Amino acid sequence: SCWPGRMSLLSYVQRVVIPIRNHNGTDAASYLQNGVTNIRSTTTNYDEVLGLVRGTRLEGRWPDIIAHFITGCALRLNPEKKHKEQAWQHMAQLMELFHKEWTEAKGQLEGNVWLLPLLLFFLRYNRITAEEVTAFAGVEVADDSPLTKACERTRRYMSECLQADRTLDVQQSIRYGFLEIVNTLFKLYFKGNTINLGTPVVATVESEKKRDPTWFDNFPKQQQVTYWFYAGRIAMYNGKTADATKCLQDAFTNCPQRYKKNKTNILVYLVTVRLNQGFFPTPGLLETYGLAEQFHDLCTAVKLGHIKLFEASLQKHQIWFIQKGIFVTLQKCKIICYRNVVFKTWQTLNAETKEDLNARLKMHYIQTALLAIGVAEEDTSLPEIESIVCNLIWAKYLSGYVAHGAKCVVLNKKGAFPVPQLE
Repeated sequence: SCWPGRMSLLSYVQRVVIPIRNHNGTDAASYLQNGVTNIRSTTTNYDEVLGLVRGTRLEGRWPDIIAHFITGCALRLNPEKKHKEQAWQHMAQLMELFHKEWTEAKGQLEGNVWLLPLLLFFLRYNRITAEEVTAFAGVEVADDSPLTKACERTRRYMSECLQADRTLDVQQSIRYGFLEIVNTLFKLYFKGNTINLGTPVVATVESEKKRDPTWFDNFPKQQQVTYWFYAGRIAMYNGKTADATKCLQDAFTNCPQRYKKNKTNILVYLVTVRLNQGFFPTPGLLETYGLAEQFHDLCTAVKLGHIKLFEASLQKHQIWFIQKGIFVTLQKCKIICYRNVVFKTWQTLNAETKEDLNARLKMHYIQTALLAIGVAEEDTSLPEIESIVCNLIWAKYLSGYVAHGAKCVVLNKKGAFPVPQLE
């Protein structure tokens, strides 16, 4: 077969075969990756490709592995459901054959370190193919779904890479692939909406970091940033604000400026988690990363305690927020709006009278403020406002207690509006 304007299929196969014979996994993975753009949807005859690879006299399982990869990539280019499913079947067979090769190599003198670049490459395509067949075929995530199977194949290498010979330098052993495998798992978990499965994985990484503080620094910065990003989102999912803030801040700080799209994506979640603690991004930061349209009015509403503007902003960009997975988290910011309404009510009254308002703030003052900013009358009854104030106290946005009989909130004189604490 010949690809017009590009190398022939035979030339491509010959390029891949040489580094495999020489046990040069880095070059083999590089040639496989570079050749993906050459693969045409017409190269879907597995037997034909296999015969071509065997003609190079490559031994063992490698002809089948390469043939499955080429055929699978060719089938992926076809948008029809059956071709996506066939591509997944070729990937499944490739991964099983490679696993046998990987296992056998461990018993050889050279070991399986040279196979690590190929392992990471195939795990990446295992994930991509699983995601594509799920998206195109509408397969639900179940015990036997492509995403679940892809997770299983990826997970079996994670502990093996972590527990490999610790006497060797990380970068000279299969331990070097551990963090990329973890990140591949995270991507699969988020795609399959099984985020909870990422929690024990994060715990494993953090435990290893405590055992050896310098261990994490051995991995490529790209993989570190990816880990921080997903670990931060998993912490958000688990309600661990402090962990989420630290991870996302590390990801944003360490992501090179030239990767602006990635920094923007990180910032979406960093702004969200900080907003829930009452901290606001500068308008310039939002403008720089093209997020002013989605977040400017929302942040202004939370800062001013403008409930109506907050709800309108949330509704206007609801689809975008849902797609990013932050809509529910942003809804929780409404309580900060109420906190700021109470604060500004207290601040205004304190400026206009000499009475000691640090001790008591009547509920009808808060009611008047809410009505003034357009909150519906049915949502501003005194029992409703009392309930809101109780929630503010419980969430530690307000320090004091509700005096039900006196229809007021008794505020703490030493700090009625404490600075939110990260959990």
